[in-house]
Amino acid sequence: KRGGMEEEKKLENEKVGKGKKLGRKGTEKEEKLARFCNFCLTKGEKAGKKLVKKAGNSIYFALFLFVAIPLPGTGAWTGTLAASLLNLDYKKTVVAICMGILVAGAIMLGVSVGVVSIFTSG
Repeated sequence: KRGGMEEEKKLENEKVGKGKKLGRKGTEKEEKLARFCNFCLTKGEKAGKKLVKKAGNSIYFALFLFVAIPLPGTGAWTGTLAASLLNLDYKKTVVAICMGILVAGAIMLGVSVGVVSIFTSG
């Protein structure tokens, strides 16, 4: 009996998708969500490999620029997430993101000082 139960659990996990291991039978919504997440991750991984292959080492410069632009949705957290999903080299990623943070800080400092000087010069 026990061997049959283990095989049944394996089949359930395979139905749900790779990487999704439920200790219990998931609800239909959980299974749909797991399949959707697996689809997105698989599609993103394929596109990421294609992008890294096409861009080569300039992907780190692109990551630097992405982090350096001080706009909502760009920055260290999002850059780190992108690097993680693209499986980029850790050390090169840290350098690119740190440099991007410094540039973004310098841009924001310049904007802040410029705005303050406009109001105080008059």
